[in-house]
Formats: sequence, C-alpha cells, structure tokens
Amino acid sequence: MKCIVVTLVIAAAVLSAAPTAILQPQPLDPASFGFGNGNWQPARAGVPTMSFSGEPGTGAVFSGRFWDLPVPINGEAIESFDVDFDDSTGIMWLALAPDGDSLVRFYNSTDHGRSWSNAYDVEISPHSRVWPMHVVVGAGDSNYVHAFIRVEAAMGDLYDIRLRQDLSHMDVQPVQVGRDTFTRFDVCRDNRPDYGLYVFTSNSYLVTFNAVFLRSFDYGRTWDRQVGNDVRQPALCAGAGTYIHMACVHARDRGLGYQCNSNRGDPTSWLLGSELGTDTCLISDPKVAVATTMPESLATAWVLYSHSNRNSADWDVDYAVRSDSWGSSWRKHQQLTSSPAAEHIADVRNDRESDNIYVDAMFVVSDTAEAESAVVKYSWANTDAPRSWFAPLKVSDTLRVSPELLPTLVFSPGAAEFPVPGVVFSGYGEIGAYFNATWFETGAAEKTAPDFTVAIAVSSNPSRGPVRFAPGVPVAEILSIRIFDAIGKLVRNFPPAANVSWDGRDRAGRPLSTGAYIIRVTTARGAQQTKVLLTR
Repeated sequence: MKCIVVTLVIAAAVLSAAPTAILQPQPLDPASFGFGNGNWQPARAGVPTMSFSGEPGTGAVFSGRFWDLPVPINGEAIESFDVDFDDSTGIMWLALAPDGDSLVRFYNSTDHGRSWSNAYDVEISPHSRVWPMHVVVGAGDSNYVHAFIRVEAAMGDLYDIRLRQDLSHMDVQPVQVGRDTFTRFDVCRDNRPDYGLYVFTSNSYLVTFNAVFLRSFDYGRTWDRQVGNDVRQPALCAGAGTYIHMACVHARDRGLGYQCNSNRGDPTSWLLGSELGTDTCLISDPKVAVATTMPESLATAWVLYSHSNRNSADWDVDYAVRSDSWGSSWRKHQQLTSSPAAEHIADVRNDRESDNIYVDAMFVVSDTAEAESAVVKYSWANTDAPRSWFAPLKVSDTLRVSPELLPTLVFSPGAAEFPVPGVVFSGYGEIGAYFNATWFETGAAEKTAPDFTVAIAVSSNPSRGPVRFAPGVPVAEILSIRIFDAIGKLVRNFPPAANVSWDGRDRAGRPLSTGAYIIRVTTARGAQQTKVLLTR
C-alpha cells in the first residue's frame, strides 16, 4: 500500500506583534481560573516539533448484534481513545492509539455502531506515547474529524490531526507546542455551523500559571490563548449558543471549581467562578454538561466527579447541579451512586440537538478486591428533575472492562426515536475497543414484541382544565414523557411518573392556545402516543 507522506505547512505567519512573554493573569475572584483580557494573546500558528505520515486504513470491518454482545472494533492493546459523531448523518468516528506503536487509527461506523471500519492510520515520528486523546467531529461545510493528541516525546506537545470525512485530505496542526508542558486537557466545539474549537490544558506539577485556554475560529489552523491559574484535571463543554463551560480540580486545595464564558471564550466575557466543594477527601476527574436550552444563562448545568470516601479505595460518584428551578444557585455534594465497591465517573454528555433537556452519565464499578476489571453502568437526568437520576443500568454482562481507560459516551442521530447514547470501552487489561448501545436492545425487543403498545389513559379529552393522564407502563421502564404541538414542536417534558397532570402551559410557564397536542411516552421497548384537545 502506498504511504501518503504529509508535509506540514504553517497556515498563517506568526504575528510579529504577538507578545513574547506570558502575561501573568489576575483572578477575577478567588473561585475563578484567572483567564481574561489581561493575558490574552492573538491567534497564531504553532511550529511543529514532530512529523506525521498517513495512509488509508485496512478497511477491516467488525460487526455485532445486540446489547449482550458488544461490537468489537479493535483487538490491540490500547493506550488512549475517544469518539464523537456527525450531527447531520449520525456517523460515529473513533480514534485510538495502540499501545507502543506511535500510531493513531481512525475508525468509523455508518450503521449506528453495528459495524466499524478502519478508515485511516497516522504514524508519528519520532516514536512517542500518545495520551490522552480527544475527538471532535466538525459541522457544516468543514466536516473535519479532529483528533487532538498529547505527544509525550515532545514534553507534552498538543496536535490536532484533521481528517476529512471522505478521506480526501489529512493534515496536522500544532495547537500548544514548545515551552508549555501540560499533563491533561479537554476539548469541545460550539454548535454553530462555522464552529469554534476550544481547548483547556493544565500542568498538574504547577499551581500558578499552570492552565491555558485556547480558541480557534479557522478549524484549527491558528489559536489564540489565555493563561490561567490553579487548575488540575480540566473539563470543558459548550452550551446551546455562545456559552462555554469549564470545571476543574483546584491545584491549591484539591477543591472543585466551575466557571463559564458567555461569548465563545472572549477574554472580556468571563463570568464569576463558583466553588462547588472543598473536602478533606480526594476529588478526581470532574465532568461538566449543560442542557441545550435557551436562554443559556438559565440552562441547567451538572458537574459530576469521583469522590473518595474518607480517602480510602472506596470511591463514589457525586455531583453539583445548578438550576433555574431554585434561582440558579448550585446544589452541592449531591450523590449519584454509592456502594462498597469503587465507583468512578467515566463520562457525562448530552446530544447536541437544540432544546435537549437530558444529560447522560456513564461510570465504572470495580470490586475493590479486584480493581483491575470493572463493569460499566449508565444513568440519566433532565432539567425537570435535575437531581432525580434514573436507576443505573448495566451496559454489559458479557465482558469485563478496563477501569484505567474510562468508557466514553457517544450519540448517533437517527439510531433511535429518542436520543440515547452508545458507549465505547476497552476490555480487561486495556485490550481491544468495543461498542455497545441501548438501541441494540431496542432492536432485539422489537423483533420479539412487534405489537408493543402503551395504553395512555387520559381522564378528560377535550379538556378545559389540567390534562391528567397515566402512561400505562411501569415507571421504571419510562425513558421520557413529552408533549408536542400540532406541528411537532416540543412544548413540555415530564419526568417518569405513574400519573401526570399537565396545566396546559409550555416549559417557560406560558399558557398554550386552544388546539390539538400529542402526548408521547417512550420506553426501551418502543413508543406510543395519543392526541388530546386543549380548549380555553
């Protein structure tokens, strides 16, 4: 097979006016991370310190069937991996680094995870460990798959491997190279067609001036930067519009911190930070997710993290949540799961569709006496009941997973009627990558119960007052209860319940006009709906 050798070309000249020294940030308040206009540096391209060469992958296809049979993607020992999805097509893209190979492999799935193909391989020289890694799939005309990798041989340099989805082009852009050693990072993109990319890095060996926030508005060719303070284990996510949210463990006291920016990371648009918890016990691996609702200033936000019980090997999953339901303040030290086993948060995400009120969480549970293997569990909550998490579901009974390479959630629009995620995880001993999804089980259920129905009982129809109805299915089986208007617009959500009373108002509390509305109840076995007439 002919190898494609890529010569890196710097996309933009280094600005002569760019500052040559790192300006020292001044925190806005004790809880903030110190980013701001005083330490901003304009966008410029980096100078690569490594070389990369790429070639099309083997095209090998792995496939599987249902929930209890995870789909194998790769059988190698794995150093790092991550996965993301295309909003418009539902195609999922996975990048992984085999252990010891100085290589990044790209895989994709065009059938919602039932089969995976090795699409492209990128070799790195000189030989280097690649860890960690984060993947972002672009939007609009620029449909790059971005694999952000930390190259250890270069003292912690960060690169963006950009691959066109049709495999017509691959290049590698330096993001943070040279003097700025870092140990951990996170990446996200916003939800605009001309999307911006955002990177949050930290150096766990330092306390002051140990964080960098970077932005790119030309799909990764150039990056501006702001320097910050007191950050370990950074986490990053985007809201529905212009808000960027970040969380971290503070370097100075190992507490939990949160801050957001209201205008795509603009240096003048940082809002005051929040201390979400300082504890004598260890806090680790925070993850942040936000409902994609408007206005963004009132969107519900969750920060989940692992919390050591009395600094022992017994870890639990805790969280903090902010909701407009109680005045946009944070409810702290909430507990998602606790048991004698060690439980670690793995991932928290939500589908990027607009007006999505749900957040999905994945965590691993390992026996403290045998911590080298674990099982994966999944749960979710929503803005209507942000502290009511669904009873955790076990993802796989047939394969023990690695607690070191934590599982990653991914969505695949079009895979199911309701936007539920799949999960990529590594097997015991970090051997192999596997995919599993709730919609696999849905497919199996539909084959065995094609006549599944939900008898939604409405007390009065038409109704002048509150519309009272019973979903007619056990609460534990309900995924969602939603109400749509006659043109299909979502107007109201309810948490799973045996009996529901709808006051005829939308989610903002505004009374709705006379007309026909659709009540839809969704379960893992299927969905059913009924029409009601609201009169005034």
